[in-house]
Amino acid sequence: VFAFAGTRDPVLVDTRRLGAALARLGVAHRVRIYPGELHAFHALVWRRQARQSWRETFDFLAESLPSGSDRLATSR
Repeated sequence: VFAFAGTRDPVLVDTRRLGAALARLGVAHRVRIYPGELHAFHALVWRRQARQSWRETFDFLAESLPSGSDRLATSR
């Protein structure tokens, strides 16, 4: 699980709670908090931290998914 939020995001507390719960359960996860960002900031791709959130999302997926998973989207 990869979860992120900005420090000005209404779901910041929930994101941190999710990370803590996943840690207690031993679930592989990463929680990233972006200073000063609002909810859905990742949609504002002209902002540096939005682009960073996408890079980290894709990095997490590349690390977490089994090799060959890139074919899943086109297998239908």
